[in-house]
Amino acid sequence: MALLVGGLAGCAGSASLPRSAAALLQPRVAAIRMAASAGDPAGAMAAAAEVRRTVAALQATGDLSAKQATAILAAAAEVETQLALLAPPAVETSTTTATTIDAHPAKGKGKDKGDGGKD
Repeated sequence: MALLVGGLAGCAGSASLPRSAAALLQPRVAAIRMAASAGDPAGAMAAAAEVRRTVAALQATGDLSAKQATAILAAAAEVETQLALLAPPAVETSTTTATTIDAHPAKGKGKDKGDGGKD
């Protein structure tokens, strides 16, 4: 895990990236690293999704080349694959409905005579 996040950090901090792109990506990669080291795969996955969004935005504005974006996204995908392995399996929950039975039902004749037979 550390190697993969480190690989992603290397992409984000690469000297070949424009400073503006690196400045945007580095804190997002750090967020992945922090969440992963804290044992928070969901937080790390959310941070990885943020890296993907940032890369797409940077590529759209021309601040990242297609080659740079592909390398960063490939590293992010690898990190996400590893994070998915760390995530705990989903726990199924069940609902139990309890029924109570009145041991002393109201006395009366017929339907809805619980008020003493008065209508």
